[in-house]
Amino acid sequence: MAKKVFIAAVGQDSGKTTTSLCLLHLARQKYTRIGYIKPFGAKSVTYRGMVVDKDVALMSEVFDLSRDLELMSPVVVLPETTHQMVDGLVSPDDLQERIVKACAELEKRCDFIVIEGSGHPGVGSIMQLSNARIAQLLDAPVLLVTGGGLGSVVDELALILALFEKEGVDVRAILVNKMIAEKRSRTLDYLQRALKSGPLRVIGGFNYHPVLANPTLSRISRLLDLPLHGNRQELHRIIHRVQVGAASTHRVAELLQSPSLLIVNSSRDQLLVTMAHLYRMPQYHDRIVGLVISGSVPISPITQQILDDSNVPYIRAENQVSAELYRKITRDVSKITADDREKLELIWKLSGSEFDFERLDDLFSLPGEAVAAGVVVPQEQERGCTTFGNHSLQCVVVGCLVRNAANEVLLIRNHKRGWEIPQGRIEEGEDLVEGLRREVREESGVEIEPGALAAVWSKLSPPAALIFTFQGRYLNGDLAPTGDSAEACWLTEAEALERVDNPVMQDRLKALLEYDGTAVYRAYTTRPYHIRAEWKLGDRPPL
Repeated sequence: MAKKVFIAAVGQDSGKTTTSLCLLHLARQKYTRIGYIKPFGAKSVTYRGMVVDKDVALMSEVFDLSRDLELMSPVVVLPETTHQMVDGLVSPDDLQERIVKACAELEKRCDFIVIEGSGHPGVGSIMQLSNARIAQLLDAPVLLVTGGGLGSVVDELALILALFEKEGVDVRAILVNKMIAEKRSRTLDYLQRALKSGPLRVIGGFNYHPVLANPTLSRISRLLDLPLHGNRQELHRIIHRVQVGAASTHRVAELLQSPSLLIVNSSRDQLLVTMAHLYRMPQYHDRIVGLVISGSVPISPITQQILDDSNVPYIRAENQVSAELYRKITRDVSKITADDREKLELIWKLSGSEFDFERLDDLFSLPGEAVAAGVVVPQEQERGCTTFGNHSLQCVVVGCLVRNAANEVLLIRNHKRGWEIPQGRIEEGEDLVEGLRREVREESGVEIEPGALAAVWSKLSPPAALIFTFQGRYLNGDLAPTGDSAEACWLTEAEALERVDNPVMQDRLKALLEYDGTAVYRAYTTRPYHIRAEWKLGDRPPL
C-alpha cells in the first residue's frame, strides 16, 4: 500500500507546488517508486499529446513520471465545464469515480504518492470536488500549507478546518512556508503554542526566498503573451526588481542595482540606446535582465539596430502603457516551470536544510487511529512512548467506557476520526489510573471513578501501541469537550454502536460493552484492519 500525502493550503499561492516538488525530491531518495496526482486540475495545458493540469506537466517533466501520465490528471476543468455541471451535462459521480480509480491504480504502482489540491480548500465545490471532498474520497491524510505569521494563520485555520472536519478528513499537520529567516524559530514557537489545544502538528517549511517568488523573462513573455527578442539564452534569468524608466537616462542607470527588468517607452531613444550599451558591459550585464518596450511610437531605425546588435533581451509591447504593464507584472504570482533550473536547484538545496522530511514521513506513516490516540513519531520526542536510542518501541494508551446513572455511554467526537470512547496516551510520570482520569477530564469535562480493566489491545503495525481500556462510572461535571474533542454526549448502547463507524473503535466499544467480568486481550494490525490474536486474560494464550 502506497503512502499518501494530500497537499492542501489555506489559500492560493501558499507554496503547494513548491512543497510538492520538495516532497517528491526527498521521497525519491528513500522510496523506489514515487508518484504524483492532481485530482482536480483548474489550469490545463497540452503535454505529450494529452490535456493535463499544468502542475502535472511540471512534475512529469522534472521527475520523469510520464509512464503514469494518464493517471495523474483525472479531472481537468475547461472553461465550459462549470456551466455544463450546472446544466446537468456533467455528473459529479462520474468525476469522483475517475479520481478514485486513477488514484487506486497509482497506489498499485507506487510506494509514495503526493496528491496536490487546487487553490484554496473550497476550489471545486461547484462540482462537489473541493479539496476536502477529494481527500475524503481518497482516504488521504492532509498536510495543510500556510504562510508565515500568527494571528492571520490561526484565523484562517478556524475557517478552513471546518470544511475538512465536515468531510471527516484527517488533517495531520500544518507546514509553515515563507517565513522570515530571522524570525523562523519565533514564528514556529508561537504557532505551536497557539495551536497546542488542538490536534495539529506544526512543521517548519521554507523560509521566504525572493528567487522562488520572482519571475523569469520567460514568465513575463507568457504573461504578456508577447515574444522575447534578443538573447534567448537568458529566458530563464530571474528578475529581482521591476523598474519603470521614467527618470532621466543618467538617473535610471544610477538606480540599476539588483537584476532588473526595465519598462521603457518606445519614444525614449537615448535611454534605450544606453541600456543596450550597458547590457554589453560586464559590470552592468548582471543588473539588466531585459527590457519591456511600451508605447505606440515606432522605435527609430537606428535605435532598433543598436538594440539588435547588443542582443539585449526585450519584449515589444506596442500600444500599451508603462504604468499598466508595471501593475500587471508586479501583481502576477510567478509559478515554477520545468525550465527554471535555478529555482529547482535552490529547492533541492534548501530541502535538506529547511525541510524535516523524516519527521513528516514518520507522521504520515501513522494510521489515523494512532494519531488520534496520541501515538507520536520519534522525531517529536513527546511524552508517552518507551524509547530505545532514537527509536520509538511502544506507546501506552488508556481508554474508558464511562456510564452514567441512566446506564448511558459517554462518547466524544474526535476532530479527525469521529465518534469513540475517551482515550489518549499516558504522559511521563503518570500511572494508568491517573492518566485515565486526566484523559476523560480533558476530552469530555467530567470526573469519573475508574473501574475494572476490561480489555487490552496490542497494535502491532508500526508504530506499536499497548492500549488499556477500562470500565468507569460518572461522578460529576458538565460535558465540556476540549483539545482533540469537538463534541461529547451520552447515548444508549444501541445509539453508541450506531454512532461509532471506525472499525477499530467499533470493535473496541463492542468488547467493552460485552465485558462479563473477565478482561480480554486482542492483537491487531491496521490497513487492512485484522485481529491477529484474541483470548481472555484468565485463559492460557493460544499456541
